[in-house]
Amino acid sequence: MSLSFEGRVVLITGSGGGLGREYALAFAERGASVVVNDLGVDIKGGGKSSAAADKVVEEIRAKGGKAVANYDVVVNNAGPDPQSSLERRLLRDSSGMEPHEKTKVWQANYSAAKLGMLGLSNTLAIEGRSYNIHCNTLAPVAGSRLTETVMTPELVASLKPEYVAPMVLWLCHEQCQETGALFEAGAGWIGKCEYCIVFLPGTVGMHL
Repeated sequence: MSLSFEGRVVLITGSGGGLGREYALAFAERGASVVVNDLGVDIKGGGKSSAAADKVVEEIRAKGGKAVANYDVVVNNAGPDPQSSLERRLLRDSSGMEPHEKTKVWQANYSAAKLGMLGLSNTLAIEGRSYNIHCNTLAPVAGSRLTETVMTPELVASLKPEYVAPMVLWLCHEQCQETGALFEAGAGWIGKCEYCIVFLPGTVGMHL
């Protein structure tokens, strides 16, 4: 199916590189006017530069695409990775444990924020239903400057951002009636996440 976004304006955060850049180029190739929103910060949220956004705007215009200042579609893509840690120190005690044994959980804040975004998206889907506004959540797996710090070079190269972009296009198209849903996408694979409540004898309810 060929999707057209002629006459639509799409705002994509973090579209100066990685997944956001691929989304911007994909929408522009299908007729959308794209707002390239990127503050040009580093992976921890520091600094500021328009260079990355300007480069993508030039790419879009070189291919005959458009960039404007208002929008119909929002792809909330940007997010830094501050690498905060949750530490637990276990001192030597009578059990003979090694001193200063340390466990670091680097992604506690990251995973909490992601689940918060899922809750926000689900609520926006409910509130937007009467206005014909759809809102879904996509959990992408792709190689980028954030994931290259935790993935091997071979894995980063195989998980190209352009493998995720088609799913974003479909979710943002007016033909798509999905709302309040959670999807996963990466390496050419796409899946919809579902949950159910199972009532068993002697239990209140179990979420699966």
